[in-house]
Amino acid sequence: MTDHSLQKLEEKIMALLTRLDGLRAEVSQLKTENAVFKMEKIDYAKRLHELIALLDSIDPLEENKLIRTSLREELPELEELSLS
Repeated sequence: MTDHSLQKLEEKIMALLTRLDGLRAEVSQLKTENAVFKMEKIDYAKRLHELIALLDSIDPLEENKLIRTSLREELPELEELSLS
């Protein structure tokens, strides 16, 4: 190989090594971001589970009574209509 060929090969190797370092840094950053996203996913799943449990704990019959009572207080004419 000539000196020129060796120099070109060395330049290509250096370019590849530079690119490799950039990719390693990117992989490291993406791993960090992925860990954050996994923690957020766990947090949101927990919050969603708590919300579903809260919704499941609501007694629909009791809620209907509260709504009807509230409506009667706000709109007394509805009571008159239901009696006729």
